[in-house]
Amino acid sequence: MEIVIKRDIKGKTYTAGKMYVDDRYFADTLEPRAIDWSKEEKVAGKTAIPEGTYKLKMRFSTKFKTQMPFLQNVPHFTGIMIHVGNSVRNSSGCILIGTRTFPSVLTHSRDALNRLILLIEEHKDETILVTVENTF
Repeated sequence: MEIVIKRDIKGKTYTAGKMYVDDRYFADTLEPRAIDWSKEEKVAGKTAIPEGTYKLKMRFSTKFKTQMPFLQNVPHFTGIMIHVGNSVRNSSGCILIGTRTFPSVLTHSRDALNRLILLIEEHKDETILVTVENTF
């Protein structure tokens, strides 16, 4: 299983995109502001992860008290999850998924996360890669 996140909107405080699973649209995404890592520095809690490809593993989240999808070995970050949320205020660098109603607002986030976790569980014996790319 391969997950690709194509960031397509860069706002002043947020980055919005679309998540594809095995080349099929799955959900919309919302993250803090994406930066040019060669020119800017990370601002804790307000910066999106760098573009790249990361392994995804399910592990226990102390914040959510359940198993959650975590991205592995993200430069400059620890504890990056894909999780529920409606606005960038719900993320400190993590990727939120749901249905975009406005560029910086998601709805149906819990439904999207539950669907994603079911897919991950179906492919738990495979290596799951998440690629994050800017298209703006």
